[in-house]
Amino acid sequence: CALPIWAWKEGSQQYGRWEGRVRAPVGDPSYNALLLLWPTAENWPEGGELDFMEMMDPQRQKTNAFFHYGADNSQVEGSVEIDATQWHNWALEWTPDRITAYVDGEKWFETTEQKVQPPGPMHLCIQLDWFPKGDSETGEVHYDWVKQWSLDEGDQASTQSDGSAGSTDSDSSTTLTDEENNWNGHGESASEGDES
Repeated sequence: CALPIWAWKEGSQQYGRWEGRVRAPVGDPSYNALLLLWPTAENWPEGGELDFMEMMDPQRQKTNAFFHYGADNSQVEGSVEIDATQWHNWALEWTPDRITAYVDGEKWFETTEQKVQPPGPMHLCIQLDWFPKGDSETGEVHYDWVKQWSLDEGDQASTQSDGSAGSTDSDSSTTLTDEENNWNGHGESASEGDES
């Protein structure tokens, strides 16, 4: 069961970069904190799903990525060991030739498999998923901000060494455009059932 907290449908696009600053306290094993891209056409699973931050570990010491694709909901997945009770910047770059997950500017998961590529535009969703395991506590996650950049058609996204998005050099045609698409939650938390 997904408890949607916030969906950014106005920011729907094919390709680009999405990033959010997130932390989650140690919590109930029934709750997963997520940043993900969802198909704007609402045609899941054919439209894909890119979970680039899914905190399934109740101790918040491991975070997963799941890139869903195809009518049979196939997946490629990865994980990173990190203390997610502390603030971290989670990002996803989606270009025509790769999908890459970053944390604090460091690449930790990537696929270049063309079959994984979503077929159309997607939008950012912030969720606190509930998978009941017989416990009765509530879940909690804190989102400071989220932001996205568009990818100019034909270009490929890049990340500078400090983890920020932008062109790699003056000879590159790589362009990520900040379209002032951002949301700032000022460190407020979202709990079970909250919507922002």
